[in-house]
Amino acid sequence: MTKISKKDRKNYIFNRTYDLFTTYNKFIVVDMSNVTSNQLQKTKMLWPSGTQFLIGKNTTMKKSLSEHLKENKDLEKVIELIKGNVAFVFTNADLKEIKNVIMDNKRFTYAKVGSISQCDVWIEASLTGMGPDKTSYFQALGIPTKITKGKVEIISKCKALTTGDKVGPSQANLLYILDVKPFTYFMQLKCVYENNEIYDSSLLDITTSDIFNYISQGVSSICALSLGLGIVTKASLPYEIINGYKNLIGISMALEFDIPETIPFRT
Repeated sequence: MTKISKKDRKNYIFNRTYDLFTTYNKFIVVDMSNVTSNQLQKTKMLWPSGTQFLIGKNTTMKKSLSEHLKENKDLEKVIELIKGNVAFVFTNADLKEIKNVIMDNKRFTYAKVGSISQCDVWIEASLTGMGPDKTSYFQALGIPTKITKGKVEIISKCKALTTGDKVGPSQANLLYILDVKPFTYFMQLKCVYENNEIYDSSLLDITTSDIFNYISQGVSSICALSLGLGIVTKASLPYEIINGYKNLIGISMALEFDIPETIPFRT
């Protein structure tokens, strides 16, 4: 296989950057930190047909877009997104589908020395399969143990890591021998760009049902406020009619003046 020179690679990224950003009107910005090449390949294979992936030197991508700012001012907001260890996923498919594929391809891994803990990590009380020679690993973290039938038993549940902690050698070693993989790595979705609008990727989780629920809640709130203030609105009109109908029946029955609507209520 012919090796591509750095110059050719740079030119390829330069040209491809402008082509993709001007061909697609939506893409997802992802952080590639701690994502392996094997993990990336598996993810790309599952994306919908036509999905394109772009990663390269930030300076090259910025330069490519900067040279076309005069003819396309919208590229300015795109340039601001090119920072850090980012990549771009372009597609004409449903963006939620892209996100689902990414989330389904998480990589679970051991805690490495020097990494920052993503979460609280607890070690449950249990009888391990380790012999007494491994007691020192637990003692280093102050985890109470005893020897039961020749095996190390953890007496009580203990926290090995707290979110935000830097992983030390003792913590990394203990979690490794316990075969605990507390961390997950995947493409972190930073934001979404669609039709010249940038929004948080969490909005991709909103379904049509959620939207109808939000609208329904809003209409209910407006209706309650309208009824409370005695102001007739489109939202409160059906209730105003029903209340008026009830009042009409009540007055008619109190005056013993029959109208067709009161007949069913007469005893």
